[in-house]
Amino acid sequence: MKTVDSEWLRKINRFHVLDCLRRHEPIARIELAQRTQLSPATISAIVQDLESEGLIDLAEPDVAGGRGRPRVLLRLKAEAAAVLGVNISADRLSFSVANLKAEEIQALALPAQPKRDGLAATLRNIEAGLRRAVEAADLELHDIAGVGIALPGMIDAAQGICHWSPLFGPGPLSIVEPLAQALGVPCVMDNEARLVALAEVWFGAETAEPFLVVTVDQGVGMALVQGGEVVRGAFGLGSEFGHTSHREDGPLCQCGKRGCVEAFTADYAIARAADPFLSPAPHASAQIRFQEALAGARAGNADLTAVFAEAGRILGQELANVCNLFNPARVILAGSGIRAGGLLLGPLRVAFDARLIAPLAGRIPLTLLPDGLDLWARGAAALVVRGLYSAPWHRPA
Repeated sequence: MKTVDSEWLRKINRFHVLDCLRRHEPIARIELAQRTQLSPATISAIVQDLESEGLIDLAEPDVAGGRGRPRVLLRLKAEAAAVLGVNISADRLSFSVANLKAEEIQALALPAQPKRDGLAATLRNIEAGLRRAVEAADLELHDIAGVGIALPGMIDAAQGICHWSPLFGPGPLSIVEPLAQALGVPCVMDNEARLVALAEVWFGAETAEPFLVVTVDQGVGMALVQGGEVVRGAFGLGSEFGHTSHREDGPLCQCGKRGCVEAFTADYAIARAADPFLSPAPHASAQIRFQEALAGARAGNADLTAVFAEAGRILGQELANVCNLFNPARVILAGSGIRAGGLLLGPLRVAFDARLIAPLAGRIPLTLLPDGLDLWARGAAALVVRGLYSAPWHRPA
């Protein structure tokens, strides 16, 4: 009979205690035991370790409404660690400095063109931006416990491998290791859609209900959350919704195949479909052409309106197929493509509702992330904090 790995179990228990502290502080040991369903002895041992590591403080004693000795309340020491998240997108680098609760304490955004500049130059820009963000937060680099990187593409987070990215092309791409060496700080990386999902788990309401996150921008990403955990699959590449096939003989996708969902619905795909209806601009980027198409559609151009409507229809149809498979409680939509508003979302909702199986009709809400809320970088910071919650960490001297 296979025995349970005690070290693995200890890490799981430690994570649940710290996460419970983060969500419900100040909290007494007995309530920690009740909420985590761990024994009082296990709670006492974990709390003792956390106190010795300087990760928790004692709050004011709870003297209200009881006789006998007041309960000692525990509070997470947010300033005990600082982490950094960075999101690499098509037109900017976003940085988020956060504390041990993954609460943002400093943000920085820098214009960038990773696809034009290439990976080596982008890594240098990221390093410079990380140093600027740390300085702006009035910290030193040795105060940073880890860096999380959000990147669009096919990423195996556990192995730290980017197999392909729309920004840099095919891999394996070396991103984590060179940054960690340059900064002298541990680095981790994940797909941007999964990190938006992680941010929703971390900062949203506490729930075990499954949900989906779909990002539409320079590509189309998806993340599935089950039981409060992001589902990555056997090889870390789960939920590659954008690269499922919509039509075998369809337009070329950035990944090199034809007919992928994103080849019809991502920003570059919309720009490509709109090109015949725009003024000639052979050297304009796909981002610029997308914005031109959006402006024209909003001004009432029927051809451009039809381009957005077709992209929305395809996205809604394929999203309904996924929901018919996994039955999520809700779907969260994010990304620059979603900012097209009703031009895209109206046809998307119609197609989505039409393709859902009858028992699910009207039961899966589509919600939008607030425009300008960069949860990508915050999710990357939360990825680092989750790692800290699972293993002992000692603040540098």
